[in-house]
Amino acid sequence: MCWRQPKTDHRRCSRSFWQWGGRQLGAYTRAIVFITKLESKMNHLISMLLIGFSTSIFAQSTDIRTNVNQSQGEIKVTQILKATKEWDGSPLPSYPLKNPEITILSYEIPPGVRLPMHKHPVINAGVVLQGQLVVLTKDGKKLNLNPGDSIVELVNKWHYGVNQGTEAVKLIMFYVGEVGVPLVIKEED
Repeated sequence: MCWRQPKTDHRRCSRSFWQWGGRQLGAYTRAIVFITKLESKMNHLISMLLIGFSTSIFAQSTDIRTNVNQSQGEIKVTQILKATKEWDGSPLPSYPLKNPEITILSYEIPPGVRLPMHKHPVINAGVVLQGQLVVLTKDGKKLNLNPGDSIVELVNKWHYGVNQGTEAVKLIMFYVGEVGVPLVIKEED
């Protein structure tokens, strides 16, 4: 609403959003308002992404515990992962403030294949759908993943994965990055 005309439609008000009581808001206040709105939009985007991921997992599942009873209209929701730390216990970094970009990738790693040493400059998490994957860091930490296991990947730490099983590893990974920032950086030989 227009501050001078209480019953006027706010779209017709000539006052700027950045003015209050006849005074211009300072740059700092505008920045705080912008960041708050951006945080709200990012949280909404991540929530929608996780809801979409959960729905797609349930739609593809043959597990009786997550089936949808369509005749009754019942849907069971199971939290797969909620974390504030990477798998090695390190706290997650902040989300990007400019130009956020969500990427979802499906990986299939044949038996016996070792991924190259690499790191991720962005937050990422995923779920193993099939097979057994071992993740090893440059400093010797190890994580064994089996079907149904979730992972919050390491950010900016060198690591690699290896399929030591007899079947292909299939996993879905979600990346919360920024436009123009790579998802993976391979170590130079």
